[in-house]
Amino acid sequence: RRTQTLGIIMFEPEGDVITQACRNKETGDFSVGSRLAFHHEKISSFRKTDHKRIIIRCPRLTELISGTKNQVGDMIPSAENGNFSRYVFYELDEENDEWQDVFAEAGETVEDMYDAVGKEYYEKVYLPLSKRKQPLPFVFTVEQRDEFNAFFRVLQKEQTSMLGGEIKATVRRLGLITFRLAMTLSVLRLAETDVDVSTMETLVCDDRDFRIAMEMSNVLISHATSVYTNLLNHPQKHYTAPAEGMKLAEKMIMEKLNKRFTRKEYLKAAAECGVCEKSADRYLGQLQNRYKLAIRVQNGIFEMLK
Repeated sequence: RRTQTLGIIMFEPEGDVITQACRNKETGDFSVGSRLAFHHEKISSFRKTDHKRIIIRCPRLTELISGTKNQVGDMIPSAENGNFSRYVFYELDEENDEWQDVFAEAGETVEDMYDAVGKEYYEKVYLPLSKRKQPLPFVFTVEQRDEFNAFFRVLQKEQTSMLGGEIKATVRRLGLITFRLAMTLSVLRLAETDVDVSTMETLVCDDRDFRIAMEMSNVLISHATSVYTNLLNHPQKHYTAPAEGMKLAEKMIMEKLNKRFTRKEYLKAAAECGVCEKSADRYLGQLQNRYKLAIRVQNGIFEMLK
């Protein structure tokens, strides 16, 4: 049976529901379909019970999943099968212990807000685009392409030096995700213009949307590496307390650093402590993702939290 859909948006507030779906022998492994859908690759499934074959030739799937840290680890136990690199992660702050007034009067509900926004963009953006006979190509400017390539070239080298080759797929797919974010923002911005979408030959990325997408990727890589280091099965020991298991050499390097420092400054301090570059890069990764004592501000620049 051939199925054609415009797209599916899936909201799931409990990550363990996805975990159970991945283990369901009747419907097949959900993670396989999820991985294929990320690149719009054909999904085919054969049901033995009723002898039906289902084919989705160009799947379009968006997933929004929330859950606890344990649910994330159960849903994506490792980074090896490629599922991890196809998601973006955002860890919410858990330090807010204040009780919220559950009886406070609310104004517009979330559902009402989304309905209003959805109606606006449906009329101003979706309908004009749906009437086009040909797809609308989306492109970066030459300057945007150069900046994009330079950013991710440095990012890939930076992250692989700190976390190893397995993180490379995450960086590369984040590049694709960043392109898609810029494309989505540029399409939504059409609602602010009077351009006739039906006659447009090419949609060029607005510099504002390019900048927003790049800033988002700069934040998302830090959250992805934190999840990778602390939640997934990893050959190195997981630490739960700041500085737990920190080596003397790592502490000596920290004492030589300013509150804000560069990778070059970290490597120099490490060399002064007799630590080789390869070990120093690993220590720098642990300083951020394992011990939670520093954050990555941007490519090659870090800042101490304590």
